[in-house]
Amino acid sequence: ALEWGYDLLRYPEQELFGRLSVFAGGWTLQAAEQVGAAGGIHTEDVLDVLSRLVQQSLVLAEAETGEGSPRYRMLEPVRQYALERLERSGEADDVRDRHAALFTSLAKQAHTELRGSRQVEWMHCIVRENDNLRAAMAWALSSGDYETAALLGWALWPFWFYRGNHREGRHLMEKVLEGEVGLSPELRIKATLAVAVMAYGQGDNEWVVEYMSALLALSRQIGGDAYAEAYARAGLGLVAMNRGDLVKAAAQLEAALPLFLECGELWTAAQTHTWLGTVLLLQGDQERAVARFEEGLALARWIEDRAGTYNALYALGQVALVRSEHKLATRSFREGMGLSKEMGDLANVAYCLEGLATVSGARDEAERSARLFGAAQGLLATIGVPVWTFYKPDRSLYEITMADLREALGEAAFEAAFSEGRTMSPERAMEYALEETVPDPPEAEPSRPPAATLAKARVEEHLRIFALGAARVEKEGLPLDSPDWIQKSRELLYYLLSHPEGRTKEQIGLSLWPEASTAQLRSSFHDTMFRLRRALGGKEWVVFEKRRYAFGRSLDYSYDVAAFEQNVSEARRLQSEAPEQAILHLQAATGLYRGDFLEDFADSEWALERQEDLRRAHGEALMLLAEILSALGRHAEAADAYRKAIAHDRFVEEAHRGLMRSHASLGEPGRALRHYEELAEMLQEQLGSSPAPETVALYESLRSGE
Repeated sequence: ALEWGYDLLRYPEQELFGRLSVFAGGWTLQAAEQVGAAGGIHTEDVLDVLSRLVQQSLVLAEAETGEGSPRYRMLEPVRQYALERLERSGEADDVRDRHAALFTSLAKQAHTELRGSRQVEWMHCIVRENDNLRAAMAWALSSGDYETAALLGWALWPFWFYRGNHREGRHLMEKVLEGEVGLSPELRIKATLAVAVMAYGQGDNEWVVEYMSALLALSRQIGGDAYAEAYARAGLGLVAMNRGDLVKAAAQLEAALPLFLECGELWTAAQTHTWLGTVLLLQGDQERAVARFEEGLALARWIEDRAGTYNALYALGQVALVRSEHKLATRSFREGMGLSKEMGDLANVAYCLEGLATVSGARDEAERSARLFGAAQGLLATIGVPVWTFYKPDRSLYEITMADLREALGEAAFEAAFSEGRTMSPERAMEYALEETVPDPPEAEPSRPPAATLAKARVEEHLRIFALGAARVEKEGLPLDSPDWIQKSRELLYYLLSHPEGRTKEQIGLSLWPEASTAQLRSSFHDTMFRLRRALGGKEWVVFEKRRYAFGRSLDYSYDVAAFEQNVSEARRLQSEAPEQAILHLQAATGLYRGDFLEDFADSEWALERQEDLRRAHGEALMLLAEILSALGRHAEAADAYRKAIAHDRFVEEAHRGLMRSHASLGEPGRALRHYEELAEMLQEQLGSSPAPETVALYESLRSGE
């Protein structure tokens, strides 16, 4: 039947039919155009020819959720027949080369995208195309194209690592290193790094040392390579941590961190902060460990890397468990679990479930705790990957919790709850872990102090105040919840924070109640001040000195606007003498800017003025960050900062020019020219104007190749 149907096809249809057989697991129209267009079939002809193959039922068209166009595939018997026809045509090698080139290009793009804001979208893309990527790798290896195989494996190692495909990735990259002949040092560095990471994922410390030592040798061979040396030192540091040599681990990781920043590997720099925090934790220095974890978390959030974020959250959750800070532990594990699920990192989902199980045990929720422990163990057994690659937390807390559960429930009831959890699907386990339970009782103090001391402690509880984006206040890690926390109380708090020198009652009245009479103002002012103090927990939060009211800044609190402005100020001070430090401060500042000042309720004149000042400061911080990165030759990161500056205010042409220069420095003049054309079109549509003379001059210079 296939032979008969094939004979009825016209020649272009027969050609495309054979060429499409190289796809494994399906393809898109764009992929068909890049692989199928050759000889008598032009790119613009592919859709028409492909449609006729669909009509003949030789190709199936299927809707793909989330995509605007269908995805195509062949039934396997049909594909095998098409492959036979392709082999007879004599063009099989050329078609497979085009297929491998297409998916190598896709993998290279994924290597970058899997470490940024679009990583979930790209994770789904690579999962969808994984069969095609495997086919491309198989062809590269079988045809002796070790350059393509090395590049493809290097591009895919983040995907392999996130998905736990260490065995497959290592097997493939060992073949590359065994068979390569004449690979450039740069490609050999990439291949060696990929196989080293896979060995690390398998917990094979001896081979990790072997491969990382080879990376150092390759770096020396080409006169020093920050990328190779950074990963080599990080790998050696992690192995040293595994082996208990914490001094060596710290030295290697500290040496790796500035190298990661130098070569633009910000996502690994964020992870390195977390690794260094782990070393400090193993050395018993909890305070400095938490500071390192928070640095890693801030950097990961800034670059929107979910993996770096959930690794840091897991580490902070572990410390919170040890300190019996169960609310903080719950928040950390829950957020980390959600991000891990998005990335398909089910192993980390299981680790977070264990943490949440321990919290439930501490809250005397015995059956819930047993179910969560069972869900974690069942998930880890299903995945079948090594549980810990660089740090195994002190499991004594887990073991003590489970022993207590057995005693509290009895062996039969414990096993029943544990088995119930073990049979849960990952989705059900996560739903169950996120279900609300009875609120925490107050966390126990080592000893009960006198009432006066307790009153003072209540005042000094940590308060976290957020104004960049939607306004919110957290006390002891939970949203402030009080009947006194009304609109005017909130506005008064942020008004006082915006005027650290203090304000008189009259100044406050004119700003918050500009239309009120003297009598109305007196009543409204005292009522709102009383409500604010009571909502925050005491009158000490708002002090009255020298006829002025001011926020109690000597107490224990944090305020994102103050941290933002402090980081920007410090960056300006350091930009010449210590540009790398200035970059970290600017990244921290821009990471704090989650939206405009009080964007959910700013309508008073004072608030709108403050909002505009901070918005301008954020734009300037992004531009300064981009300029420093560009001056250091870190053009990819500079381009990202310029894009963020443009997203913040698309009419700042200086940012557009910076992005064009970054594209040119990255060897992408075409993108620079296209960006200018898009800018010119936007300015004409929105403002009825043309780009500034400096922008036009830059465009002409790039177009002429200067």
